[in-house]
Amino acid sequence: MLPAVGVQPKYIAGNLFVFGRIYTVYSFFEKMKDQTKSGLPFNVKARIVYVKQSTCVDMYTITSGDVDVRTLIESSLHRSGPISLFSECNADFKMVKPAREKECFIWREWLHFNDYDIFKKMVQEYVDLGKRFNDVAVDPYRFDWSVYDIVICIDVAVPSKVVKQYPDILWCYYLKEPCLSFKYAETFGPMFGYNVFVDQMLETDSISGKKLAMYKKWPRISIHFPYFLQAGDAVWKLYSKEENVPRSGVFVESRSYRQKSEEDIKALSKFGPVRGGYSEIETIMRNLCRSKYLVVLPNRMTVRYRGNSLVEGVSAGCLVLSPLRDILYRDLLTPGTVVSTFDELMDRIEYFENNPNAYEKERNLQKSLVDEYCFQIPMQNLLAVWNC
Repeated sequence: MLPAVGVQPKYIAGNLFVFGRIYTVYSFFEKMKDQTKSGLPFNVKARIVYVKQSTCVDMYTITSGDVDVRTLIESSLHRSGPISLFSECNADFKMVKPAREKECFIWREWLHFNDYDIFKKMVQEYVDLGKRFNDVAVDPYRFDWSVYDIVICIDVAVPSKVVKQYPDILWCYYLKEPCLSFKYAETFGPMFGYNVFVDQMLETDSISGKKLAMYKKWPRISIHFPYFLQAGDAVWKLYSKEENVPRSGVFVESRSYRQKSEEDIKALSKFGPVRGGYSEIETIMRNLCRSKYLVVLPNRMTVRYRGNSLVEGVSAGCLVLSPLRDILYRDLLTPGTVVSTFDELMDRIEYFENNPNAYEKERNLQKSLVDEYCFQIPMQNLLAVWNC
């Protein structure tokens, strides 16, 4: 049983809309126990490529081909991203030179939310990146896209003029900054000749036949598809040979780490090393693989965030503990891993330290949830649209 400081009745009553679903999922995956294996239950026959402009301030900086998946991931400017798209689906990665069309400059719009000096600085950063990676970026107008079946772009990396030349391809795009989704996807559906808008959210249900039937008549659709498309052990697979040592300590999620206090670190150090504040992808991955827990410090976040780090932590083998109210990826948290105060966080870690079987049970459950919601279901849905 969980300790008395666990989920209080009053707290549950206030969050029935969340816990009702969580308990249903909890019961289902509890029966599965350790039998769940990462990876799709079928071969991905579609030829997939993940594309960004050379000016993009996120994701990878070398083109895939002769490099292994880990080298590709570690080349990222900021995030580990859709690891399983490459490790499980054999996707390629391409950088393209900036196109001339207006739709390929959507990224500039969110910069206007900053003051003018910051705006100028960030625009210059994009320009500098374009120059830095110009030699490895391909020309989107001249590249032969017909070698692929599915193209997934960050923002609108390939102009509509080119998209229209390849009607047999399933063209998809993310918006790196979700604040632009209402204007460029949610109001009228995918734009610029693209077929699919992928919205960075978890997917908990298979796509309906009705939705696919509508797509056949009008080939534009929005689907849930995480920015971090990762199987339940995606990160661990990349580093397990080198980091296969006894886990210890706590990794503090980056946003709440910036809001930490000395008292927080001192208290958490009771359970081993306290890690956090890293910027390089390799360092983040390795330290996650060494940690037992990834925690979001309660009452430290100034705004809610999506929860990509939770996906990353689970796929690295950590048990994630977090408040519900601070994240959007709530379906990845079970009742046993939700904490609402710092004292509750400490008590929960203490409980799991004294009950290794309970720790493994919760960890395997979260791994199953990530495997389903952050990889298998969204990938199957994308392929269903492609096969439609």
